[in-house]
Amino acid sequence: MAKSLDHAPIAVRSTNPFADMGFDEPDLEMSKAAFIMEMASVIKAWRMTVAKAARLMGISQASLGRLLRGHWKDCSLERLALCLNRLGVTVRLSLERNPKTWTKGELVVSRRG
Repeated sequence: MAKSLDHAPIAVRSTNPFADMGFDEPDLEMSKAAFIMEMASVIKAWRMTVAKAARLMGISQASLGRLLRGHWKDCSLERLALCLNRLGVTVRLSLERNPKTWTKGELVVSRRG
């Protein structure tokens, strides 16, 4: 007999798991994660070894391995963008003001093409 799921608690979460986990700068962490997921996607699409990808990016194989396993705390967004550039990915930054509310802005990464 199947277990009843009556009264199971439902938690409302944001679209950013780093915010849900209480990170100090969740938008930055989410952006870094998006950059690294794009790195992994490019490496897979080009069927590169980690060693070859690391050489192209100008970092050690061990450093790339750590990034791909989610250890990016000490890596800046700028450095990740440079690594993506070296893999042939263009990274565009866009600045937008919100003069009506002047509230805190956001760091948003969007993927095109």
